[in-house]
Amino acid sequence: MIDAISVAVVALVVSVVGSANPSFWYDEAATISASARPLPELFDLVSSTDSAHTFYYLLMHGWFDIFPQTELSSRIPSSLAVGFAAAGVVTLGRLLSTRAVALSAGVIFAVLPRITSAGIEARPYALATLASVWLTVVLVVAARRASRWLWLLYAIGVVFAVLINIHLLMLIAVHLCALVMLGAPRLVLRSWTISTTAAIVVLIPYLIFMRAQSGQLSWIDPLDRTTFGHVLLTQYFDFSILFGVLAYVVVAIAAWLYFRRRAVVSFDGQAETAAISMVWMVVPTVGLLVYSIISQPIYVDRYLSFTAPAAALFLGVSVVTVARKPAPIAALLLVFALAAIPNWITQRGDYAKFKMDYSQVADTIAAQSSPGDCLLLDDNVSWEPGPIRPLLSARPDAYDELVDVGLGRTGRDQGRLWDDNIAPHLISDKINACSVIWTIAERDPALGAHDVGPEIAPGIPFGKTYAYRVPARLGFHIVERWQFNISQVTKSVR
Repeated sequence: MIDAISVAVVALVVSVVGSANPSFWYDEAATISASARPLPELFDLVSSTDSAHTFYYLLMHGWFDIFPQTELSSRIPSSLAVGFAAAGVVTLGRLLSTRAVALSAGVIFAVLPRITSAGIEARPYALATLASVWLTVVLVVAARRASRWLWLLYAIGVVFAVLINIHLLMLIAVHLCALVMLGAPRLVLRSWTISTTAAIVVLIPYLIFMRAQSGQLSWIDPLDRTTFGHVLLTQYFDFSILFGVLAYVVVAIAAWLYFRRRAVVSFDGQAETAAISMVWMVVPTVGLLVYSIISQPIYVDRYLSFTAPAAALFLGVSVVTVARKPAPIAALLLVFALAAIPNWITQRGDYAKFKMDYSQVADTIAAQSSPGDCLLLDDNVSWEPGPIRPLLSARPDAYDELVDVGLGRTGRDQGRLWDDNIAPHLISDKINACSVIWTIAERDPALGAHDVGPEIAPGIPFGKTYAYRVPARLGFHIVERWQFNISQVTKSVR
């Protein structure tokens, strides 16, 4: 218990530190847009859009009833989930193997780049990871104690896990393999079958509904030659080549030692834990890849965050196999932690989340604008994912006191995530009624970070857009401009 709590605190701290710094991005804007709605509007939304995240949005709806929609607050639930998941990794490691493996796996989980990324993301990946590891803990305990109440808890856990992330349905196959590897008797297999069947029966309406919503994944690219790299590197190591190389080297050495010097390096639960971990990683990965080939593309590396506990357990076994004694084990874990630091820092950079700068734009507007000023969005942006309207949804408080002249039908009215944006040439009368216009457009790399003057040139790309030309014809001229990573903000007066 002390081990699990200690590692959980470490994982929580590792995730929380610096989590407020990165700008919100498109997916997090979707979380805020959906979760901040009244429940009837939220249910209207998920009936046709983002259905897979219904349970998470409900949880975040309750969270936002208590806490503000800031970068830190919005990500705290994911950091907490990482902490509880780390405790689950330690608990599972101790159930399957030795204390050294449990602690090693827990520490590696806390610094694993995929997890340090999930822990600062206002999306359900950390929560899915939490559900995955603790459901596996329940499975192991239920298999050993043969308690009906534990099997009932397992069935309930399967239902909630799938509601959190439909990909966790693949854990059923993983758990069957785990029971076989652990040598579970027929009575346990029968209990598992009954529990799993009951859970699936309860889930059938949801699964049918989700199958009908598969078109929501049409944005995912087909598999190509880069997919292999995603599976081997970014799926667990994000963009930390250093951490990934270290992991593969340690695994290779551990495998060599196990097959060449088994009598010297073997310990309790070594083979079983490694085998279960491998199945936990391989089955869901292959499942998504095969489905992407035969049906429609659904493989995204972060979607498999729920298998990260398996990667941590596998590396934990490898570390103990290689180092064997407490001091060398601690030293090797320290090397893993040091290898994770560069990527951990990168993950917490200003524009770490797909280079987006939603928060910096909102901070500028909030600090520089006055109530009653007008807001105009240039929808001619090339960044992906787009369009530009989601930028407002990430930090709606920054724009509340502005007159959004281009606002069309709201997403809430249409049961959609994003509001409609009306082209500037169709609202010249509204623009003409403004005295100050704040325009958000795409960054111009040929211009500086901040310009101020009585009349600033718009730059070639922006100068050709209706968002500039319509106000210019009405006598507006730019007097100040701020540029960030992908966006620019201009202030125009006349």
